[in-house]
Amino acid sequence: MRSKHYRPFVIILALCLCITGLPAIAMGDEAVSPTEPAVQQSEATAVWYRTHATGNSAWGSDAEGWRFFNPAGDLSAQSDNAQALDSIEMIFSSDQYSGGVEYRTVSKDGKVAESWLSDGFSAASNEGIYGVEARLTGSVAETHELWYRTRTATSGWLAWAHAGEASGSAQSPIVEMQVCVTSRDNQLRTNDELATFEGEQPAENSEQTAENSEQPADQDAIKAQAETADEAELGAMAGDPSIEYQTHVQTYGWQDWVKDGEQAGTSGESKRLEGIKIRLKNASGSVVYATHAQTYGWLDEVADGELAGTTGESKRLESVTIRLTGDIAKTHDVWYRAHVQTYGWQSWVSNGAEAGTTGLSKRVEAIEVRLVKKGDPVPVGVSEETPSLRFSTHVQTYGWLEEVASGQTSGTTGESKRLEGIKATLSGVDGGISYRTHVQTYGWQDWVADGEVSGTTGESKRLEAVQFKLTGAAADNYDIWYRCHVQRFGWLDWASNGDMAGSEGFSYRMESIQLVILPKGSDAPGATDSPYKKRGNTLNGVDISGWQRGIDIYDTEGDFFIIKATEGVSTPDKPATRYNPWYTQWANEVLDSGRLLGFYHYANGEDPIEEAEAFYDAIKDYKGVAIACLDWEGQGNKLFDTGMDVAWCKKFMDHLQSLYGGIPFLYTSKNYCNAYDWTSVAAEYPLWGAQYADSNDTHGYQANPWQSSNPWGAWGSVPTIFQYSGTGVLDHNGGMEYFDMNIFYGTRDDWYAYV
Repeated sequence: MRSKHYRPFVIILALCLCITGLPAIAMGDEAVSPTEPAVQQSEATAVWYRTHATGNSAWGSDAEGWRFFNPAGDLSAQSDNAQALDSIEMIFSSDQYSGGVEYRTVSKDGKVAESWLSDGFSAASNEGIYGVEARLTGSVAETHELWYRTRTATSGWLAWAHAGEASGSAQSPIVEMQVCVTSRDNQLRTNDELATFEGEQPAENSEQTAENSEQPADQDAIKAQAETADEAELGAMAGDPSIEYQTHVQTYGWQDWVKDGEQAGTSGESKRLEGIKIRLKNASGSVVYATHAQTYGWLDEVADGELAGTTGESKRLESVTIRLTGDIAKTHDVWYRAHVQTYGWQSWVSNGAEAGTTGLSKRVEAIEVRLVKKGDPVPVGVSEETPSLRFSTHVQTYGWLEEVASGQTSGTTGESKRLEGIKATLSGVDGGISYRTHVQTYGWQDWVADGEVSGTTGESKRLEAVQFKLTGAAADNYDIWYRCHVQRFGWLDWASNGDMAGSEGFSYRMESIQLVILPKGSDAPGATDSPYKKRGNTLNGVDISGWQRGIDIYDTEGDFFIIKATEGVSTPDKPATRYNPWYTQWANEVLDSGRLLGFYHYANGEDPIEEAEAFYDAIKDYKGVAIACLDWEGQGNKLFDTGMDVAWCKKFMDHLQSLYGGIPFLYTSKNYCNAYDWTSVAAEYPLWGAQYADSNDTHGYQANPWQSSNPWGAWGSVPTIFQYSGTGVLDHNGGMEYFDMNIFYGTRDDWYAYV
């Protein structure tokens, strides 16, 4: 969505000029390469400028068109250009003086632009530019003067103007201009018979132009003469960093620029913000910002007055981030807050944090932005419409993330990172917030409150579920809503006021969480049907191979069958399916009898890619129907327990998933779950784990089979499928048959989630 723009070049240019100085050129208005000066000048002070003519695709006379004017050169130099200018830009550069340049345009109807632009921003008019006003700011204005003159197609060059005077013509647009900086005692008015502006002076500046016919005695007088009523309204004083912003609002379009904490947008009118522009004044550095837009999500960051968001598409802004770069970031912080549909004004956030919401389809209606000098008090006021909820999560690899506000998200998605801890605070209302988490290995922890940590840090334990509730008067007047992004499930539905959210019994990590506080009785932020998944239902099944030759599938009890399909790699004289030639017959009978189907591949420790492809070739006709599993154990496996186990299995399963889809299982024993660090596998793939209480016969399926208390390595407390006996006995064809006995912790729908 982001269009190509020249602003980054402008910023780089300004930095380069400040570092390298400017070339000394013994001629008049000269086009040069600002980034590669021909001659270094130790105390260079100049204003670079460029112009754009109506109908042209390029700036000035070449691709970039940046120029500076040397008053020692030919003052009468001019080009053959006769096209009206529609845009101008200027940049101040000096390795000795601080300050800047400000400029604005006069349009065809004699109106002066409402605000001054500075250091690289485009001053533009679609109808052509009829006049220009410009001036220096900061300390350089105490010792130097900015001079500029314009040429029109009908009048030729006009007299040199300075100190905010208007240069141009009321009769015809400007076709060329020159700009230069001189010391205060160097006057460039070479022909007193020429006017600086031809025709009736722009109304706002008539008094100023008259006063400027004589040089003011001091810099305060210069500032007083140059400052217009419009700029006074914006409060932009030279030398004082400030931040300005404007918003594009539903129905109204672009509103006027505001600054330093003033409201941009509307409140109480149900109007969405659609776009935003932000810029700095009198600051060395940039402001960088991004928006989360309806349909599109997060758009690319833009900077320094560029459009973030959309116009003409009726797309709401839902969230915004703002940060500073360059020198200004060393001395100031940027603070901002959003007025959000339903929630009102949120708490202030700073330096790149999200203001607004994501995933809730709520429009941002207004925004306020402030620059705060480091060490000064930060904004604390929040609307009485909503108390201030702040929360943060501790994330695998990253540690504690920045605090976010009501309606926002903490954590990650798409990175397979577990949440390990959470803390939350509530302010602006009587009462507090309490919460507890379900933690890998430990289960449900005790309740904590008001900024305390729930969960763990430094133990690599995942959060699996969470509960929140309000206390005191807050509980009487507000509801707390929350939802979790859970491994393999994605975003679950919303829970509230102490209900459970997340999962339990699956060994799945929480990856992200959203919290919203709403007035009591408000509608839920979204669906509420399934906020919490607990493995309460179970399924019973067996796994079978060539050892069960002659089995009658229809007569064998079980909810699921996992069938050995292949072993090792395929060669012309030794196909991988040779160990169980009946696997397709049995698979079709399982499906025909309405049971659940899975296949497994017995690893030999050959090339993992070749083994995965042999397995896929055997089961590809069941893609989307049956789960797939890798059997990793010792007999016949030349790499088992060699230290290459994890890498081999990960490579096999990644390749298999790329071919077959679904989510493959790894089968291995509990001992080997704890023998190696399986984190890379457990992060993506569920476990089919084996542990036997003894070698005695197990008659029939067990509802609660025995497990030792130690965890299943990187998978945590309970495998998704548990093989609890290798000597299970089931009735079969009027007799008894031995099977491996398994329990699946979940429902048929849960099973299909892995297919």
